[in-house]
Amino acid sequence: MRHVKFALNSSTLFPFNLNILEQIRIATEAGYDGIELWMKDIVTFLESGGSLRELRDCITDHGISLVNTITFFNWSDEDEQKMKEGLKEAKEEMRILKEIGSRAVAAPPCENMENLSLAEIADHFVTLTTLSEQIGLDVYLEFWGAC
Repeated sequence: MRHVKFALNSSTLFPFNLNILEQIRIATEAGYDGIELWMKDIVTFLESGGSLRELRDCITDHGISLVNTITFFNWSDEDEQKMKEGLKEAKEEMRILKEIGSRAVAAPPCENMENLSLAEIADHFVTLTTLSEQIGLDVYLEFWGAC
């Protein structure tokens, strides 16, 4: 028998201005099996003196899964140089996410793509997923109304 598992998108906690360790604690105390973190919160944690090991240990100690992380690297763009820079950022962020135990990364296409064909965007996504497979993460193509 399969059981449904629930994960909290930590954006629901944004109004409370909690640090990432508090987000993990609250998700666990609320009974969630997993959490979806935001890269901006991971960066804030690291910039304030936290370490990847401390973050991974917090996740592990709470017995919660890091099912996904949301970030906004520029994996597709009409400007090839911007896209290359975005893919470099993607590689750096995905390595961080792998180290803290994230299973996947959400990659909304939010940049200058109006003049790209669907085939070009698909090719860019293949490049991104190839990179993610080398690192060991899944990529979720996530569409946002504001993008």
